[in-house]
Amino acid sequence: MTEQEAYQEHIRYAHDTYCRIVIRHASFDAARMLAGGVALIGTTLVPLLSGLFG
Repeated sequence: MTEQEAYQEHIRYAHDTYCRIVIRHASFDAARMLAGGVALIGTTLVPLLSGLFG
């Protein structure tokens, strides 16, 4: 394996790991929003639209 190939493999691995973490955190946020009816946007708690009209 050349140095170029090793570097490309490292970049692919790092990108895949980053994507897995982002998706995992998004799923936690979605579950939290569904369970509590509140979304955290920045540092402000905002009721979900379904909570406003329900």
